[in-house]
Amino acid sequence: MTAVVDRLHTCYRCVPLSPSEEGAFAPGTLDRLEATFAEGGETVSFVGGYSAREIALRRARETHALVYANTVSANVRRADTGILVEYAVAPSPVYTVRGADPRHPAPHRAYWTPL
Repeated sequence: MTAVVDRLHTCYRCVPLSPSEEGAFAPGTLDRLEATFAEGGETVSFVGGYSAREIALRRARETHALVYANTVSANVRRADTGILVEYAVAPSPVYTVRGADPRHPAPHRAYWTPL
């Protein structure tokens, strides 16, 4: 990568998908709530809206999990309300599968930033 691209690359952490993972996602499902998972396969609690941070922190204390901030995409929204998902609570790192863009030549896992 050139120095210009490195300065533009702002991912907290990103990992290319394996060839077997690439075929598991339809193009319209990338970069959405349906393409957001915990690395360990556990259930993820998503929180957004009023007092989202406080709710996420309380849920993390109750379940002994960690809180992750959505620094990945504004497209990660709840289907029922359309509210942006700001935080995720899970015991292992949370990522969203995103498509190719100028900084990533292929679909990749974009990890959410831990609090």
